Amino acid sequence: MYEFHGWFGISEDPYEDDAQSLRSGVEELRARIGTVQWSSSCKVVLDVFNGLPVVTAAGQTNHKGYEAEQLDELVAYIARRFPGSWGLLHDRSDEGDLPNADNAFRVRVMRRGGSRGAPRSLPLAVQSGDRGLSPTRPAGSSSGEGPDHDALSGPSPFSGVRASSGGRSANGPLCRLKAVGAHGTRSRPAPPAPLVRVGPVTHPVPAAPTAPAPLDPLDRRIVAALQIDGRASWRRIAAAIGEPERKVARRGLRLLESGDVAVRGLVVRGETVILRMTCRPGSVRDVAVAAARRADCIFSYALAGPVDCVAELQFPQGQLGPLMLDEVPALPGLFSQSVSPVLRYFRTVHEWSPGILDAGEIEALGGPSGIVDEIGLPEVEVGPEERAILGALAEDGRRTHEDLAAVAGVSVATARRRVETLTREGHVSIRAAVEPALLGLPVEALLWIRTRPDEVEKVGRLLVESPLVRYAAVVMGEHQLLVDVTQPSKAALYEFLTASPWVRHVEAVQSHLVVEAFKRSGVEFPTSRR
Repeated sequence: MYEFHGWFGISEDPYEDDAQSLRSGVEELRARIGTVQWSSSCKVVLDVFNGLPVVTAAGQTNHKGYEAEQLDELVAYIARRFPGSWGLLHDRSDEGDLPNADNAFRVRVMRRGGSRGAPRSLPLAVQSGDRGLSPTRPAGSSSGEGPDHDALSGPSPFSGVRASSGGRSANGPLCRLKAVGAHGTRSRPAPPAPLVRVGPVTHPVPAAPTAPAPLDPLDRRIVAALQIDGRASWRRIAAAIGEPERKVARRGLRLLESGDVAVRGLVVRGETVILRMTCRPGSVRDVAVAAARRADCIFSYALAGPVDCVAELQFPQGQLGPLMLDEVPALPGLFSQSVSPVLRYFRTVHEWSPGILDAGEIEALGGPSGIVDEIGLPEVEVGPEERAILGALAEDGRRTHEDLAAVAGVSVATARRRVETLTREGHVSIRAAVEPALLGLPVEALLWIRTRPDEVEKVGRLLVESPLVRYAAVVMGEHQLLVDVTQPSKAALYEFLTASPWVRHVEAVQSHLVVEAFKRSGVEFPTSRR
């Protein structure tokens, strides 16, 4: 058996990183991790938390095999490529290849090297035993070890510390550690064993986050510009909103690196359905996270109301049956489901722009997108070069034309033309995804609207007159329209639901407050990635 757990903060310099260089390096690291074929019982993930790239690793295998070798190579690569990195890696093996590790954890500590003004050096990879986690089988266990057994006996990595028996208490064996120094020895009790809670085991999910604080006015304007054109240069954005280019570039890079804003290419993969789900008690988060982690999921929300979760999924033509009958019922914690195919769109979440910029600024960025009412794949086929570009844009919508050319094996000019064609023909939409609360819109609701068939078109067009409507689609089922709306307050939401022009043309509205978003515009947010 081989087991490992670890984390590493990624940095190129122990004192101050160059943001552009670090971002490029992190993408290299992400690609390197992605090429490794980890087994299903191992997981290595690169995330960004408040601008800090962090690699986390965990796994357990029956035998120490290629996973351990790949892990060692990855740690060595991080130490070599990112000299400012730091972190810990614990591992143990019962195959006799690590000293005393059948009953103890080894810990490798990556410390930042060098000193200010001195040449940059690699992090120090210090190997030692970990007494905090060892022994893994306590004294007196069925392993046959006596109460005084020291799992880390032999040449101790802890200089000047040795373990010895300290007698027995009335309740069982009591081990003591003797700290040896220049002034003799002194004894102290070993720390108590950790408490272990036993109960049903599910995959770990994060606690509910607090509402994020809104961005300042300039950051909001930069985000709004990226929602118009996710690939716009900082120079073009600066000219459109009337701010210095260096200031816009600095602010924009910070927003992207923090993870608050993500620019992705949403690739059209087929037709879409709305999936409404009710869950078993205590399973809402599990279901919403599982839906968000599907590659074909566009958005996934947890709701307050009769419906617990809702998600929008894409599926290839002719594959609705397997999706509805086989794949969706397999989601963990799902109690019941309702699938409603989408017939047309008045606005999609990837086209939403909250009205922060004026008409002149929007025009300077290329103008607003028109109303998209078609569903399904565009009629024009794409070849392997286009598919390579689409895959790269789905990972990072702001990849340079030079990067895309290298990925697709074409010239830079050809890559530029392909991106323009793919965007124009509707194969991909490249926009910024962001939490509405960061734009000063913390209240979000989904509305299922029932109306007469001959009023659907009028109601849809009236709804999208408001820039605060993120999404409006015609769906099959009891309700004809599904709408996603954001507002600055519940009072504003009440006014939208009772006094807006569209209200006079509907028969009924069922509203649900969005409690938490796990995926938006095809982008997983931190709550579902952890």
